Amino acid sequence: MALTLTLRSETHFPLEVFGIDTQAVAGLSLAAIERLPLLAGRHTAPLAEFFTVAGSATDDHTLVWQGNLQQVKGIAARQTCGHVRVIGSAGLHLAAEMMGGTVLVEGSVSDWAGAEMYGGLLTIQGNAGRCLGGAYRGSLKGMRGGEILVHGHADDEAGALMRRGTLTIAGNAGQGVGFGMLAGTIAVGGTTGRLVAAGMKRGSVILRQPCESLLPSFRRSGIDAPVFVRLLIRRWQELGCTHFDSLLDQPLQRYCGDFTELGRGEIWMPATH
Repeated sequence: MALTLTLRSETHFPLEVFGIDTQAVAGLSLAAIERLPLLAGRHTAPLAEFFTVAGSATDDHTLVWQGNLQQVKGIAARQTCGHVRVIGSAGLHLAAEMMGGTVLVEGSVSDWAGAEMYGGLLTIQGNAGRCLGGAYRGSLKGMRGGEILVHGHADDEAGALMRRGTLTIAGNAGQGVGFGMLAGTIAVGGTTGRLVAAGMKRGSVILRQPCESLLPSFRRSGIDAPVFVRLLIRRWQELGCTHFDSLLDQPLQRYCGDFTELGRGEIWMPATH
């Protein structure tokens, strides 16, 4: 049985579990894991004060968190290896600065999920909050690698200042998706808010639906059926996401921009005429 941490009861103050990951618990006894420190509000407390600990940390490098974890911050943050499964919804900074391994959330996540992520695969079966895969305030780069797949919707500023990697939102995205993109790929299956890819320098944004509010600093640049989109769709199918399959059978309009910056980015969407 994989190591499982179950929240004893809902809390009205945040719990910060930064550093409690698959690498930290590997090979530890259950008693040692129960003594691992977390931050409860302003105070440090042992893990066992808020979570029941069961299973084994030596089975398959898998760590399971379960319960209503909306007040729990930093699950899988800076993770380098292994597999994390979250049964329920999670709080701020989930998988932030993640470097490797996989994280599966069987629920929704709060703000800054996958922020400044370096590698690995983050899958969210529900919705995501603000700044998904984004850059922390004052930072020059957001997501730097890896893959993020959201089966639901994402709030504002998803992929802001993205540098590398692939960020896929099957549902709707809020305002400012891809704001200031430096490189990488973002795909949105539903509607988008205002300021799509505003200030982007390079990179690709793929929209399954035409965008009615594209900035005037983007220019039409022909119609095509790019091979890289087909390859991405195959990858999404492997991950259980079929929201973009319709793009296989239709030509895509390419827009170049943002010409207020380098103008080397591109937005692809279904050609309307």
